[in-house]
Amino acid sequence: MNLRLLGIGCLLLLGSALSSCGDLRGLTSSGRRGPPARPGTRQLPGLGLGVHDHIESVDFAVAGDNALHLVWRVRFGDEGGVYAKRQIWYRRGDLKNQLWSSPHLLLSSPPGPLGTTGEPRILSLGGDLHVIVSDSLRHFFSSDEGATWEEESPLLPQHFGLAQSIDVASDSASLIVAYVARRSRAESDLSEPPKSVWVTRWTEGEKTSTAWVQSIGEKTPWSPLKLRLGEEGMHLFCTANELERFTKTTARVTGWLFHSSSRDKAKTWTIPDSSGYDHGIFEFDAAITGNERSVFQAGHPRLSRLQGLYCARWQGGAWSSSYGVAKAKDAPFCSFSQVTSINAATHGDKGELVWIDTRYQHTEQALLNPLAWLPWVGDPGWGNNDVLAAPFSEAVRGSAIAETLQPMRLTKDLSYAEFVRARAEKDRVYVMWSGRSKVGKDITSANQPPEIFFTTLP
Repeated sequence: MNLRLLGIGCLLLLGSALSSCGDLRGLTSSGRRGPPARPGTRQLPGLGLGVHDHIESVDFAVAGDNALHLVWRVRFGDEGGVYAKRQIWYRRGDLKNQLWSSPHLLLSSPPGPLGTTGEPRILSLGGDLHVIVSDSLRHFFSSDEGATWEEESPLLPQHFGLAQSIDVASDSASLIVAYVARRSRAESDLSEPPKSVWVTRWTEGEKTSTAWVQSIGEKTPWSPLKLRLGEEGMHLFCTANELERFTKTTARVTGWLFHSSSRDKAKTWTIPDSSGYDHGIFEFDAAITGNERSVFQAGHPRLSRLQGLYCARWQGGAWSSSYGVAKAKDAPFCSFSQVTSINAATHGDKGELVWIDTRYQHTEQALLNPLAWLPWVGDPGWGNNDVLAAPFSEAVRGSAIAETLQPMRLTKDLSYAEFVRARAEKDRVYVMWSGRSKVGKDITSANQPPEIFFTTLP
């Protein structure tokens, strides 16, 4: 009898501990309560997509305060691998009148490994628009503000494999693309060439040039490279993960952060400095403000003890220790907060840090479904997450301030964001993301198709 009562008491104690997550993190019967969503978010006109389609990435360029030029990639159906059909689309927005053009199809790939369509990037150069698509660095060009498009020659040099992890930037005259790729293997060479970081510079009317920056061997770059313009030139940040296997069941993952710079318009690059991080680097962004460098990365929810968003700064010739930014409260038995899609959108020393976070994710009540909290049985979390923003100037002031930040919430309860992009222009920050207006246990449970959302921050 005593053992039976003890067992019942233990279950009640466990249920109480699980339910207490609500006291520590705002967990109620409706989930982790967050602050009210900031007003002003607009949903773009419908794209005609199905519930099981996905908008995997978005990018945009701002022309003054009048026009916004948007590109995005759609994956059709639930198939998430290289066999899925993908398309690249373009759309122009009139910001003053809040009007959007009809979507324009730039590129479509048939299902199958040979039809893979990479991530699109867009930028404005001298009043013209350029869209670069990874894999073969296909180059689309518009001289009439997106009304018509032409395809130029691909920017990927001959005898190169697929270009991955790309980023793009421009100076006053040229388009610059950084990427990871292998040279094609020579017929007489059976070994696989190492992965390397390359930078290709395109200038209208001039010969395209490509510079080698560094080799990363067989390390895996999980996050795109970051090209940043500074007061004294251009900076390039690269991350790559290295797996060391000791036995069949034990291994170690080290994330490497590399930084290189160029003062001759991306023609030559310095030897990269490097720093290693335990458990790998899977999401990151970098910012240059004056002579200051900052890097933001996400702790991996399964491989690392670090959870949430972290910042490191370049000090005295080395990176500082990482400290938490807008840290979420943790409680026993609660699921961890996962951070993705980090954007450090800066203009000078001002701007916003924008990211996707699950800290306000709806969770099932432990007493109603206790088995969902066992990692080998189920997952208590629903499909919702949020786009959050915090002042960049506060995030880089040190751990005492950054950890106490209360981020601004840009999304509504039970909505979902798949990918977010933020840009700082003069006196405001533009934020655009793909996602769904409402989700349930899964992102398709509410039968809402993927859409694109847009807002501005002062």
